[in-house]
Amino acid sequence: MDLQTRIDLVQCYYECGRNYTTGLRRFRAIMGLRAEPCQMKAYRYLIQKFERAGSVIDLPRSGRPGISDAQVVEVLHKNQDIARGKFTSNQQCKCDIQASANAVNHGSENVTQISKNVSI
Repeated sequence: MDLQTRIDLVQCYYECGRNYTTGLRRFRAIMGLRAEPCQMKAYRYLIQKFERAGSVIDLPRSGRPGISDAQVVEVLHKNQDIARGKFTSNQQCKCDIQASANAVNHGSENVTQISKNVSI
């Protein structure tokens, strides 16, 4: 559910005198919907979240951060460079591999495997 829909749902709740059922029905009537955008349980949770946090924006979650497409492409290019022999020294090769591996939080087995095989 997008941010504007969440904001509109919370607004309907307060306009209808803090009534979940009436607020959701009003939103559906305004938007011309029959069963969307959510069930009553999810609507209650949204309102509780708003009253608790003062916002309907999703907060960042814990866990391993995602790898961007740019970082994946960078590692792939380094692997191709290694295969083509574009590095002038083993030291330069190993430094570039370690920098790429750090950029993706050691997310690529190929990078760490190749860095182990390079001797200085």
